[in-house]
Amino acid sequence: MGVEMPLITNGDVPLVAKLDTTILDKNIKDYINVTAEKKINDNIAELKKNILNEILITKYPRDCEDIGAKQNGVYRIYPSGTRGFSVFCDNQHENGGWVVLQRRKNGSENFYRDWSDYKDGFGDLNEEFWLGNIKIHEITNKDEYELYIQLGDFDGQKRYARYQTFFVGDPASKYVLSIGDFTGDAGDAMSLHNGKTFATKDRDTSTNSCAKIHKGGWWYGTCHDANLNGLYLR
Repeated sequence: MGVEMPLITNGDVPLVAKLDTTILDKNIKDYINVTAEKKINDNIAELKKNILNEILITKYPRDCEDIGAKQNGVYRIYPSGTRGFSVFCDNQHENGGWVVLQRRKNGSENFYRDWSDYKDGFGDLNEEFWLGNIKIHEITNKDEYELYIQLGDFDGQKRYARYQTFFVGDPASKYVLSIGDFTGDAGDAMSLHNGKTFATKDRDTSTNSCAKIHKGGWWYGTCHDANLNGLYLR
């Protein structure tokens, strides 16, 4: 294939050059083929990755949202890099998918515990419990999570505090708390605890022996605005 193009004129007589586009056509076709093949391969690779992720999520859900169940109850989750552990999933409140980290409802469980108990967790997942600092870290370490705190009094009144930012550090950081972006009607009692390390009666990282004074395990710092693991008083 060729294209004739006038280059310059010599009087009324054009000097004509003929451009052979055969090689150009081949290069264009080769480029299109290579580009199309790469695009197809990329799409196939992405599809395989998505399918594999779906299979892994179905078999090894990272959290309660991955499980997608309709009923509340105890389920096993597998945060990245872990062998998995059991949690209580609240699948009905606020569109579901919530990993319950702590529950207190009647004072039946002792929350004045040592560092090891708070690290590993204690109690009954169907009753009162603390999930465990290491597990909370493993859940919040790999993705972005929020914290929803629901409070109730003995007259049946309920309030809530919601934080769009929530992360608990690793053991080396003494499970330092990162929390922020508050909404709710219970008041922002957690911002004081942002950046504080966890404290218990036998490893009190607070400045005023707060864990011993207030009988709990918490991110105390200079004591507290919130003390959700303190004494159960009625």
